Formats: sequence, C-alpha cells, structure tokens
Amino acid sequence: MKNKYMLFIAIAVFSLLFYQVFLKDYFAYLQVGEIRTEEACQNYLNMFPGGYYVEDVRFIELSVVREMNLVTMFLANYPNSRYLQEVNQIKNEIWNSKIEIYKERVKQKSNNKVASEFFISMMTYMKENNIYSINFKFKPQLQLKDYEDYSIDIQTMMDNYYPPLQKLNYSFNFRKFNKTLKIK
Repeated sequence: MKNKYMLFIAIAVFSLLFYQVFLKDYFAYLQVGEIRTEEACQNYLNMFPGGYYVEDVRFIELSVVREMNLVTMFLANYPNSRYLQEVNQIKNEIWNSKIEIYKERVKQKSNNKVASEFFISMMTYMKENNIYSINFKFKPQLQLKDYEDYSIDIQTMMDNYYPPLQKLNYSFNFRKFNKTLKIK
C-alpha cells in the first residue's frame, strides 16, 4: 500500500513537472500558431524567452509582421533554420515592395532621372548583398563672404533682421540651467 502511495505521488509530481516544463510551452505555442498575431507571438516570447518553440514563434511573427528588422534578427539568430527559404522569400518580397514604392514616388515627384536610377540601382545592390543601411558622410566646402562684400540692400536687410552684437546681452543661470537671450 505504501509503495502504491509513493508511486502515485511520484506520478503526480512527474505529471506536474512535465506540464510546467513542456506542455505549458507546447500549448502556448499551439495558441500562437492558431491565432497568428504579433501580440500572441510577443506574449509567448515574454512567457518563454528560452522556450522550445522560440524559433518557430519568431518565424510566425516575421511572417505576420513582415518587417526587415525582424528578418535580419531572425537570420542572425538562426542562420541554419529550417525556415531559411521562406525567410529569404519574405526578405525579397519586402525589398521588392520598398523598391516599387520608391519607383512610384520617383514617377510622381522627380525630374532627375540620373539620381532616381542611381538610388534604384543602389537599393537593388543592397538587396542582393544583404546590406540594410548605408551611412553617408558629407564634407561640404563652406565659402564665407565678408559683410562688406554684400550689396547695401542685403546689408540693410541683415541689419534689420539681426540686431548688432553690441545690443545683445547673453546671460546663463547655472542654478536653473536656463539660457536667456535679452536685447537691450
């Protein structure tokens, strides 16, 4: 009788642990697969950040939301995923839609064909080479002109718009971290 009681307790504890460790995760995953919303995916990921089905839920999320940042994150975290072909297809669809949106905007607003062709070819290059951002650094050449070199009309306009420096009183209040600009 004592052995049956111990066996019953062992089975109950095992069942409870099995539910907490595996079945709870599995049922939450099934719910995500059924609902297929971004919110359901986020709820699963918050409840089971290291869950057994995280990769599957991340794939469902990116297939629902279809944002490039989710695609890049997925490819970085799961480079050998069984969903790799579908993820690359979604990535190409996103790129193609962005390029088409740009082409439509160019048709409506641009009259500079060379610039628009450059940006379309640049976006195509980015798509083909998995580049998602480009940083531009401009080095402008600043050419200054002396005040006296401007015409009298421009000097008068500048005098009226910008008060002479002698009339400006600049004060800084360190206690309030407040800058004030007062004209006398």
